[in-house]
Amino acid sequence: MTDASKALASITPKIRKQLHQSGAEMLAKCGIAFEFRYILGIRRPPSAFLLVGKSVDKGVTTDLDHKIRTGELEQESVILDVVRDAVETDPQKDDIELQDDETGKSVQQVIGETKDKAVRLVKAHHGVVAPTIRPAQVARKFSIDLDRFLRGRAKDFHEQADKQGDKHAAKVLDQQARYLNVAARDGVDFVGEMDIVERYMEPQDEANRLVIRDTKTSGKSPSANVADESHQLSAYALASQVLDNTLPDAVKLDYLIDLKRETKTMTVESTRTGPDLSAYLNRIVNAVATIESGMFTPAPNAAWWCSAKWCAYHNQCPHVVQKKFVQIGEPNE
Repeated sequence: MTDASKALASITPKIRKQLHQSGAEMLAKCGIAFEFRYILGIRRPPSAFLLVGKSVDKGVTTDLDHKIRTGELEQESVILDVVRDAVETDPQKDDIELQDDETGKSVQQVIGETKDKAVRLVKAHHGVVAPTIRPAQVARKFSIDLDRFLRGRAKDFHEQADKQGDKHAAKVLDQQARYLNVAARDGVDFVGEMDIVERYMEPQDEANRLVIRDTKTSGKSPSANVADESHQLSAYALASQVLDNTLPDAVKLDYLIDLKRETKTMTVESTRTGPDLSAYLNRIVNAVATIESGMFTPAPNAAWWCSAKWCAYHNQCPHVVQKKFVQIGEPNE
């Protein structure tokens, strides 16, 4: 390396890697989908379902941001216009992939239905959910430096390997430690964005309550334990521990449910503890090691999300098991 290149290297900022919360969730569900999207950079056209979620998110953010600034929610007509515009101006709207239940419809018909659905959902949020929320921040971004943590975990793995009587197990632990040290050397940040942060006082409280909420759109009612099992909420609690130096008092999912005959809302609440965060951090460690190794595992065959409806890469995935057709009776001549 010449003196000039050394000088340039010394002033060139280091480009750190990022593991997004949604990417970590995709990796946990299917390593092949993660590889297509984040490693190979293969982007697929969105579905109408994704457009609904994006536009509703913009409407909810606009509504609650107005409440933060003025103490009042935005006018309903304004947020409905925001939602319609979000669908109309989405750069990918004309390229959406139609699903099986949209067969026979034109893209414009589906876009129209998407806009109507998004309007129904954000209207329900504005009328039922938003009045109960005491927002302090919306769309709060976070970035957590994982380098020190990864090095510490790598050291733990090396120490565990030294105590192993099984040579194969020791080799695996040492290899995982090497992956984590490589990642820490390159620099890794865990990043994401919280939908809604609430801070408020109750008469019986001695300090501000801190609540993290996320808005979900769905075609059916969620299970009662969906918030308990949400990795997304664990990620937000982890970020809150770093940014606020405390765990949130509660984490909530606000579901906007579009049924055939009605639109309804449902809020599911949970909490996160120190052991919960430790378990989630173990997942982050595995995710980083997996990415460094390049060994990506496909989703189980029976997983509901391993389908053309829920995975944009399903039709090009080499691990998909083709459907079996069983002939019943004799074929007609």
